[in-house]
Amino acid sequence: MPVHVADLRRLLDSDLPDAALVLVADRLEVVMQEDLDADRYRGATLVVSRDELLCRTGGLPVTEDRLAQTAQVLSGALDRTPG
Repeated sequence: MPVHVADLRRLLDSDLPDAALVLVADRLEVVMQEDLDADRYRGATLVVSRDELLCRTGGLPVTEDRLAQTAQVLSGALDRTPG
């Protein structure tokens, strides 16, 4: 499952507290991490939290190059995830 720069940008731009990018079935969604316990997200895969994304990219401001590199790494990790 490819993670795109736009997905990571949605995560960074989200107003949700404790936001995270998750893989639900065949789509990526930005949700609050506490919502992962809800039935709607049962079986969802946590891709990256906003805090982790900021750590991976060196903090704000985040460049498009750093987002592209991180998207590539996360895509590779999802491709190796069984499921």
